[in-house]
Amino acid sequence: MSIMRIGQNSAMDGRSIISTMKPKLAPTKRAEDTKKINAEAANVAKEIQKTEAQIRHINETTNIAGRKIQFLVNEALGKVVVKIVDSETDKVIKEIPSADVQNLQIRLKEVLGLLIDEEI
Repeated sequence: MSIMRIGQNSAMDGRSIISTMKPKLAPTKRAEDTKKINAEAANVAKEIQKTEAQIRHINETTNIAGRKIQFLVNEALGKVVVKIVDSETDKVIKEIPSADVQNLQIRLKEVLGLLIDEEI
């Protein structure tokens, strides 16, 4: 048997192995996953709109003893922030969580983003 023949057999063996391998994720499965992700994103967007509408309604109806209660969504955190504001001066009396805590949470989120690429 010549060296050429051995090389041809090895090449043929490699092709047969490659041709029998199946991809881990079929193209139709990817399309289904994409549709599911898009549907979930649409549901999240609807929920955000609903929540914002409810927050606007609460903000309009609250006025207790010369003080307004404001509910805001901190988009950087994805959390609701409650502010108690003097209705005459529009000065913030109390903010829950405080602005300092919010800034700290944002910075921690950024640092974690540098360390970890994706959430589970």
